[in-house]
Amino acid sequence: MTELEMKLEAALATFSSETGLKNTLVAAVEALVPLDPYPACATCPASFWYWNSELVCFCKIKKDETWGRKAHPVIACAEREILLTLPPAA
Repeated sequence: MTELEMKLEAALATFSSETGLKNTLVAAVEALVPLDPYPACATCPASFWYWNSELVCFCKIKKDETWGRKAHPVIACAEREILLTLPPAA
């Protein structure tokens, strides 16, 4: 396990149901890999973040990667704004 992976694992160990896994993951990764520019996906309910030798974000709406692997980061997204106005799923 690399030092980066150990740091990420330690940061994820701070997960709590109050912050939620997604917010915990983004915060943990952001401490290790600055999100610059800061993507709209960081707070989007439709984003799926994962670590596969680098940080990658997959958009469940666009069905495409929106961060990592040389993808151009999404800075503003109308779909994100719509999703944030909806009540949380039960």
